[in-house]
Amino acid sequence: MTLARQLLAGITAAFLALLIGIEAIYVSSARSHLEKQLDAHANETATSLALSLGSRVQSLDPSLLETMINPVFDRGYYALIEVRTTRGEIVMARKLASHESRVPAWFLALVPLEGPTGKALISAGWRQLGSVTVRMHPQFAYQQLWETAIATLAWLGALFALALLA
Repeated sequence: MTLARQLLAGITAAFLALLIGIEAIYVSSARSHLEKQLDAHANETATSLALSLGSRVQSLDPSLLETMINPVFDRGYYALIEVRTTRGEIVMARKLASHESRVPAWFLALVPLEGPTGKALISAGWRQLGSVTVRMHPQFAYQQLWETAIATLAWLGALFALALLA
């Protein structure tokens, strides 16, 4: 084997090892960060909804609940927003309809992301009316993770090509 081929094989092996290591560390770190963000957002939304509902309603009227919850649901990335009475009966629930993901199934299996759930109690004064549950949808986090992983892969591939040319 000539020296040029040995250098090419060495550079290729080093870059592949770096590529796999950097990509794994980056995706793992980004996944952890996104999970923390989703969890915080679910809890903040549940608390905010519970406070606003408790300050405006004296009973869990479904039409009033829909009026207050629909705008929140429509502008966020929620899988579910649900209001229950103190006895556990569902008064109002909004669920996101399933739709196709542009992220490959192998990536979804390789990088598991849970949609965290936030819960808060709805109180009017000293009286507890019920609870609100907010579950985040991880699809949008997956989309962001996938796009970042592809961008990182493209940059590292470009660096590999430059190293081969050098």
